[in-house]
Parts: sequence; structure tokens; C-alpha cells
Amino acid sequence: MVENIAAGSSRLLSTPYSKECGIIVPSFLKKSVHPKRAVIHPITKKEKSYPIKRFISIAGHLREKGHEISFAMSPSEREKHLFLQDLGFGLPFLSNLSDLAAFIYESGHFIGLDSGPGHLASLLDIPSVIIGFDKKQMKLWQPGWRKASLVFPPKYLLNIKYLRLKQKFWKSFISPKKVIKTFQKIS
Repeated sequence: MVENIAAGSSRLLSTPYSKECGIIVPSFLKKSVHPKRAVIHPITKKEKSYPIKRFISIAGHLREKGHEISFAMSPSEREKHLFLQDLGFGLPFLSNLSDLAAFIYESGHFIGLDSGPGHLASLLDIPSVIIGFDKKQMKLWQPGWRKASLVFPPKYLLNIKYLRLKQKFWKSFISPKKVIKTFQKIS
């Protein structure tokens, strides 16, 4: 979609094609200064959410492989998930979009859903795994700066009219193992 919007705007406004957005990273931040830190963003709209238990499983496996895991979420969501700290995972207080961007920028990897922080990680050139329920939709809406590695349910899970099997059950068909395998390809 970034490509489409940039090309369309270029034609409409008769200006050169660009995906630049004007965001400038402050010089005091260092890109991927924590190369083993993987940021997990587990919260988005209900229909796009992946179970927190599965994210915890992914996080535990990655921690066993030497990665430092931090969960990133809004302050209100953070309050509901303080138990993640008891499990030994990072849960930084990120009060605004600037804090989130800085945290992602200084991390080595990002894992999340089809949501804003995934696009932010792409813009900041951080290797990412994005979990999505619909391959066709994600091909259109995937992060468009640095390409993310995408994880979907299998093709055989159909979205038959009126049954909407894919929309209802996609979460059950994406195992933590599949996400971990995809992560290993980018790390």
C-alpha cells in the first residue's frame, strides 16, 4: 500500500515518487543497539489478535535461544499484562508513539500483528515477523518500507461465504512453532 500511495500521490501532485515520510531518528538513538532484543507487540483489534498464551510460548522459546524479550503495548494494556514481568519478560512503560519508536529502533527484531507498530518497525528498518489472518489482504496492507516476513494460516482454511472459517478460526492454525521458524529466518 505504501508503494501504491506514493505512486498515486506522485501522479496526482506531479511530484517525484518517494516513500519518505519526514520522520527523522534523533541522533542520540542507536539503531539495533540491543541486537538480541526482540520486541513483541501482542495487542490489536479483537478480530486480528493472536492469543497472548501463544505469544508467551514464542517469547519463552526465543529467550531459551538467547534473545531478550520485551512486550510493547499501550500504558492501559500494560497494566492488564503486568504478569509478563513475573514471567521474566521486559514490559517497558512506553507512554507515547515516540517512546515506542525509540524502543523498536534500538531493538534487533520485531514480532507483531497487522497493526501500526509493525509498520513503524518496517519504516525504522527493523527485521520483523508479522502475523496475519488473510494472505490476500496482507499482500496489499503489509509494511512497505522494509519487507516483513509474513505468517498466515494454511491455504486449506477457507473463507466460505456465510461460514467465514478463516476469520473465525485462523488463530488456531498458526502455531507458535510456525512463528518461531519464521523468526529464525530473519535473525
